[in-house]
Amino acid sequence: MKLTEQMESNGRWLFRHRSHLPLMVLAGAVLAFRQFSFPWGRHDLQELWEVFCLGVSVSGLLIRAHAVGHAPRGTSGRNRRAQAASVLNTTGLYSIVRHPLYVGNFLAWLGVAMVPHSLSLACVVALVFWIYHERIICAEEAFLEQKFGDDFRRWAARVPTFVPKPALWVKPALPFALRKVIRQEYLGAFALMSVFLLFEGAADWAAEGFLRWEAPWLVAWVVAFGVFVGIRLVLKFTTLLELEPRVAVMPPA
Repeated sequence: MKLTEQMESNGRWLFRHRSHLPLMVLAGAVLAFRQFSFPWGRHDLQELWEVFCLGVSVSGLLIRAHAVGHAPRGTSGRNRRAQAASVLNTTGLYSIVRHPLYVGNFLAWLGVAMVPHSLSLACVVALVFWIYHERIICAEEAFLEQKFGDDFRRWAARVPTFVPKPALWVKPALPFALRKVIRQEYLGAFALMSVFLLFEGAADWAAEGFLRWEAPWLVAWVVAFGVFVGIRLVLKFTTLLELEPRVAVMPPA
């Protein structure tokens, strides 16, 4: 089997199991917290650092939300069994980077990995993330090339894989769909908030030898949990978040 074929095969397998990647971040954090201490011995500086890290992660969630919210139905989804794309997204964030969802994922979990202020953990997470997603991207782009042919090849030749190029910006073909974002992203957002609460407690435990959570973090998590439960109930018992058909006519690639 050629290397490219092997990477595509690996990528299809990793695509189905990509939700397990955050577990690697958690495993690495256990080691990082074993040597953890507050910056210059100050708890308040650690709190400021955690807020900064949360900002990095939220920027990733916002990137995901923008990409998902402007995407046609049948694209930019969380399907795990196989690749799917009803159309080739080439506008909005997809006009400046080919894989904005993975850019968002990277920032979201990089922010988490930064909490123990361990340079080695952040570098390892970045390296593992790239190796992991390089193969998924290889499989995804092979699928897109097979389905969309020259349109994909022209778009891929112009738009960078992972580092956005803002000068290429093209206005999204569809308006922002908040309901789609809520349906697709609420679970990931709650999981991320839960990990931040866990890491905030782990930092205090590692530095001071006892577990405590600052009130703002607890309040933020309780609010996030309430929103999570509310959305679950709405999805189960109402049609308020049902999606309308969204068909976009994409400009020539």
